[in-house]
Amino acid sequence: MISYLKRIFFFFVLLKAEVFAQNINLIKTVQIPFVQNVSMDFYGNIYVADSQGNLTQYNEKGDSLKRFAPEQVANLHSLEAWKGLEILLFYRDLQRYTWLNRFLVPLETQNLDSEKIGFARLLTYANDGNLWLFDEQDFSLKKYQTNTNTVHIKTPCDLIFNPKIYSLSFLREYQNQVFLVDSNSGIFIFDNFGNYKKNLQISNINFISFVKDDIAYIDKNVLYLRHLYTDVQHKLHLPIEYNYKDFFLISTNYVYLFTSKEMLIFKYNKKNP
Repeated sequence: MISYLKRIFFFFVLLKAEVFAQNINLIKTVQIPFVQNVSMDFYGNIYVADSQGNLTQYNEKGDSLKRFAPEQVANLHSLEAWKGLEILLFYRDLQRYTWLNRFLVPLETQNLDSEKIGFARLLTYANDGNLWLFDEQDFSLKKYQTNTNTVHIKTPCDLIFNPKIYSLSFLREYQNQVFLVDSNSGIFIFDNFGNYKKNLQISNINFISFVKDDIAYIDKNVLYLRHLYTDVQHKLHLPIEYNYKDFFLISTNYVYLFTSKEMLIFKYNKKNP
């Protein structure tokens, strides 16, 4: 009887390993020390910034293409490249942002107007070419017109989540919705006019990504793909032998995970919910 139970146990262990292998496989490792920020454009190119603000572009297979080194070494807080034609660099400590073209050549650098913006904790670009930001001074989500340096939309957030207990880490507009991540309270979703819609109560995450109609996030070595409109969810169990950074990237075929010294490229297939 014991021998029979052991055979059953090992059968399910092997079955689980087989299913795992069919859904996600490591295909390449790229050595990249001191990874601090990452982004992906809609062509599938990867952008990685190190702790000195140096930016490198890779293709989807992990081959290095181009490189940008800033004239002034500064802490780069966020990097946005999803529009493809322009890359946005945000230096939070300086309250400054820089635009690069697709060849990683600087186009312009601007300081946020301190009379309009108290202190931008998060900043990203909007679909119309302007900026979304979260102003920590008056605790509001704002849309900032870059050509006039004025605030076009302002949404107070002190009644949406607790201004005394928060940990905001990510801001992105996607498919005409604005996503604001707080690791304590989850993902807050607004429409593209700044109107609050709902909260996905998923705690302990600092970063999200998007692929087609899915929002992606990682929790306890599991990658979740949740449909934006139906809430149907898929999940992928990630290899546990790596110490992953909070951020990651995903396309229709690949998942890019990062450690302190490397980029891990996995090929994946969706798993049933």
